[in-house]
Amino acid sequence: MIRLNDHYFISWLMVVKKYEIKISDKKIYVNMTSQQYTDALDEYKSNCGPVMKEIRKNVKRLASLTSKQL
Repeated sequence: MIRLNDHYFISWLMVVKKYEIKISDKKIYVNMTSQQYTDALDEYKSNCGPVMKEIRKNVKRLASLTSKQL
């Protein structure tokens, strides 16, 4: 089990790679080896990383434009 923090990467692992997660004490663990992590991270960075960076930027922008200000 490897502890991860990047929710986008974790979601990608769950949806695309079908890895299972465990949540304990508000920490997320992915059931994978260190080699599987390295391989998945390399694939994510080369294929999905740039797209996800743009998605994050747009989500933040849209949230700021549509969120209700108190």
